[in-house]
Amino acid sequence: ELCKTTFPTYMNIGEGARAPLMELPETQRPYIVLEGMVRDTRQHSRFMHVMSLAEKALVLGRGHECDLRIADVSISRCHASIRFEDGNFMLQ
Repeated sequence: ELCKTTFPTYMNIGEGARAPLMELPETQRPYIVLEGMVRDTRQHSRFMHVMSLAEKALVLGRGHECDLRIADVSISRCHASIRFEDGNFMLQ
């Protein structure tokens, strides 16, 4: 499974020197990590979204105005929102 696989964080570039494999910006807290999966007849792929909830709620749905778009006809245009309020994650 993707979450259980260890990946190297640095690569050797010669003579004892190392460089980060990928630079990732630090996400402002609080944040949420969502795992996605695309199943296709030819291949399956998984990916992760790390989204900050510090400034506003995260809106999920099919609509173009959503923060996280889900391309599935069973999902409404504005399907759900996730916000951080008083130390708790709230799903609406």
